[in-house]
Amino acid sequence: MGMDLSGPGGEFWWDFFRWPKLLRIALRHGWEPAGTLLPLVETVEFPEEDWDGGYVSNDHQLVTAEDAAALADALERALPTISDTVTLTDAERDQWEPTDETERAASDLRSLSGPVWKAAIREFIEFCRAGGFTIG
Repeated sequence: MGMDLSGPGGEFWWDFFRWPKLLRIALRHGWEPAGTLLPLVETVEFPEEDWDGGYVSNDHQLVTAEDAAALADALERALPTISDTVTLTDAERDQWEPTDETERAASDLRSLSGPVWKAAIREFIEFCRAGGFTIG
């Protein structure tokens, strides 16, 4: 299970554990979320005034091209702060719960450390630069 993203840049997927961490990293590096938009078909069952504009549900909400570009910019600024070597394994991540914002920030960076995740972030930056996308 995870976040299925789709847009002009193609398809992209993030797992449920790393997607919110990625968004928090972007926030810490200057991303100011514009908020997501509901697709027209969803407004029938879920009135727009009740929509919170969130990014962590699978409601096929829309991220605008401008918001996607801002997200890409923030993640690009964050890349140098993410270690090139793995500093937190999945098993360690599952056992360690941060107790404050400083620990959470460190945990987020460590969860996306290493060459595989840094490459995924770079690919995601390119995906975001291609335009807006849906989160499904």
